[in-house]
Formats: sequence, structure tokens, C-alpha cells
Amino acid sequence: MAAGFGREVDSDGEDWVRCDSGFGSSTGSIMGTGGPAHTIGASVTAFAEMAAALREAFDPHATGMPGEIPDLRWAGPTRRRCSAPTGSS
Repeated sequence: MAAGFGREVDSDGEDWVRCDSGFGSSTGSIMGTGGPAHTIGASVTAFAEMAAALREAFDPHATGMPGEIPDLRWAGPTRRRCSAPTGSS
């Protein structure tokens, strides 16, 4: 999947890859189990801007969860979640 999007794969395992997400080596990850990806991770410099873009792309009615690790969640047949690590804005 990463290579299909033109991303350089840095390392891989049976159910995961680490790749360049556009911010340098090993700044992205894709995990899956026997098929489609279930988790796609990428380093971002501004969580608020990324969250706004994801809300616009997926659903403006996403549920916001403020706190030490803020995140957004979307309901539906496919669950989506966007989380910021501790210390992000």
C-alpha cells in the first residue's frame, strides 16, 4: 500500500510497514491483519489543521474528544479515529 502511494518503505514485517509519510524516514506506518489496513499512522506538525481536513473529508459531525491526547471519532459502518500524541497541539 505504501509503495502504491509512492512512499519509500523503510522496514516491514508480516502485518506492518514503516515508511516515509512525507516528513522523513519512518514517519508513517501501516498495519493490517490478513487483508486491508486497519491502522494508518503519519507524523503531522499541527493536529488541529489535520483534524479540520479530516472532518471536511469524512464528516463534519465527527465527535471531538479534548484532553491530554485529543482525538476525533466518526461513527458508521467503518470506524475512523484520529488521535494526537501527548504534547501535540
